[in-house]
Amino acid sequence: MANGCNPKTSNQMCLSYDDIKQKVEALKILDKVIVFLMGTWDLLHVGHCRYFRSAIEAAIKKTGKAREDIVLIVGVDNDQEVKNRKGKFRPIVPQQERLEMLTHIKYVDYVILKIEEEQSWDIVDLLKPNFLVISESTKFINEEKELMIKKLEQWADEVIILPPQAETSTTGKIRTLLTGTVVPIREKFENFVHDFNSLLDKMVGGG
Repeated sequence: MANGCNPKTSNQMCLSYDDIKQKVEALKILDKVIVFLMGTWDLLHVGHCRYFRSAIEAAIKKTGKAREDIVLIVGVDNDQEVKNRKGKFRPIVPQQERLEMLTHIKYVDYVILKIEEEQSWDIVDLLKPNFLVISESTKFINEEKELMIKKLEQWADEVIILPPQAETSTTGKIRTLLTGTVVPIREKFENFVHDFNSLLDKMVGGG
C-alpha cells in the first residue's frame, strides 16, 4: 500500500480483493472461522474496539473454537464513499491512516479497503465468511431489515447482529469538538456585532 507503511502491520493489509480472497481460501482449508464486518472507523473510539472484541467472542461462543481459530477481517469504507454518505467534511481521517490504525488493534487480523463504486455487500459475496457481523444501528437504505438479513445470509453462513458497544460515536465526538470551538467563536462574533452597532448608534446620535 502507501509508502511508509509499518512493515510489522503491512502483512495485515490486503492489497486487493484477489489478495484477501486467496488468504480466506487458505484459512478455510486450515479450518479457521472467518468473521467479517464493515465500517468507516473514522476517529477510532472505544465502541469500535468493543465491537471487534464482541464479534470474536460471539464467534467463539457459537463455534466452541479457540481464539486462534477465529480470523477477524475488517472492511474499510473508502474516502469517496464516506464523503458521499456523511458529507464533504468526512472522513476526518483518510483511508490509508484508518487502515493502518486498525492493524494496531489486537482483535483485527486483516483489513481490506472497499473498492470505489462497489455495492456494499459485494465483498461479502466474494469472501463468503462463516459469520457476517453488523450493528443494530446499521441503516438499511431502501430495504427492510429482515429482508436485507435474508439476502446477506445467501453469502455468509450466519449473520450476527450486535448492539451498539458504547454511548460515544464518531459523529458525537465531532459534534463535541465543534461545540467547543464554533460556539465560543460565534458568541465572540455576536458580542463584537453588538458592540459595533452600539458604537454606530452613538456616532449617529452624536452627529
